[in-house]
Amino acid sequence: MKAGLRITFVASLAGLLSMTGIAQEDDVPAAEDMIEIVDSDAPQLMDMVKLPAPDDVGLIGFDAAVADFGELPQGEEIRHAYFFLNNGMAPIHIERAFSHTPGVTVSVSSRAIEPDEVGQIDVKVNTAQMEGDQYIRIRVLSDAHNAPSTLYMRGHVLPVDEVSATEEAETENDPAA
Repeated sequence: MKAGLRITFVASLAGLLSMTGIAQEDDVPAAEDMIEIVDSDAPQLMDMVKLPAPDDVGLIGFDAAVADFGELPQGEEIRHAYFFLNNGMAPIHIERAFSHTPGVTVSVSSRAIEPDEVGQIDVKVNTAQMEGDQYIRIRVLSDAHNAPSTLYMRGHVLPVDEVSATEEAETENDPAA
């Protein structure tokens, strides 16, 4: 097995640091110095960042940590899948994934995710008891070297009475209706 560093984050360190104002362009290392291409057949991933890890552990890297479901009426059900890649050298076992937000159900497969394999965490949100801005946190506990992970969902749930008033106003203003 190859020792060394593996790719884990799908974000440009240079872009992140410059967006937050933490570093000037001169302070940020070149992208080529921040990554290692593990598979020579893989496309060049110049916006990846390395994370040091031992050879005998898995590393979890999500495609996106935040999902925005926008604006929707109260009572709708939302489903979202978070995908992750095991960038480590050993399998990853998701021990538990959960949210303390009422109406949120999180499910994961109990099988191990092998190195270079993609896994999935499914989240279902029932908005029946929600209203207004929603910020939902999902915790993912695993045996990955960089665990635990936190995922987020956000959006705005319109109360039923506000949705019906908006629909009535649109119907009155629509000459085709």
